[in-house]
Amino acid sequence: GQAVWNLAQDSGYQPAAFIDHHLQVASVLELPVYSAHQWLQPQDALIVSIGDNSIRARLSQQIHARYPVLVHPRAVRARRVTIGAGTVVMPGAVLQVGVQIGCHTIINTRASIDHESQIGDYVHIAPGAVLSGDVVVEHLAQVGIGAVIVRGLRIGVGAVVGAGAVVLEHVPDHAVVVGSPARVLRYEEQRQPTAR
Repeated sequence: GQAVWNLAQDSGYQPAAFIDHHLQVASVLELPVYSAHQWLQPQDALIVSIGDNSIRARLSQQIHARYPVLVHPRAVRARRVTIGAGTVVMPGAVLQVGVQIGCHTIINTRASIDHESQIGDYVHIAPGAVLSGDVVVEHLAQVGIGAVIVRGLRIGVGAVVGAGAVVLEHVPDHAVVVGSPARVLRYEEQRQPTAR
């Protein structure tokens, strides 16, 4: 939340409040904290910055608000890049020509996504991840810190690519892959909501 608060300020927004689904504190950074049920200003801009993809998806579908796109001024955004509502792009991220990013996705610090790649809704691309050209990352997937994905591969729905993994083959839906080269460790429980 605090990293997105900083990103919002750097993008010209003045944050007014935080929303926390656990509501464990009354304020953060001197701003009030509300539960999702207390949020009654749908005309306000809102970013759901919860790291868990499925929770972020559920809350963004439940809360009716105006969802801006936040791209840090120190991110690189080439031509013909499209970014969906509620998505955040952190400092140092690189989005090359023709990249398409869905809604409510997190492109974290120094992540690099090369030409014509497609990133789905409710995805998290962790810091330092490198995606070669023409990579498809389906909705609710997560690509770990420093992972590398070679050109033309598909990362399946709800899949998790472990930190530092080197992905040389397609990753099935809901698979957790680790290592270099990446291998399937296990399959995650399918707990995703309907994609947009």
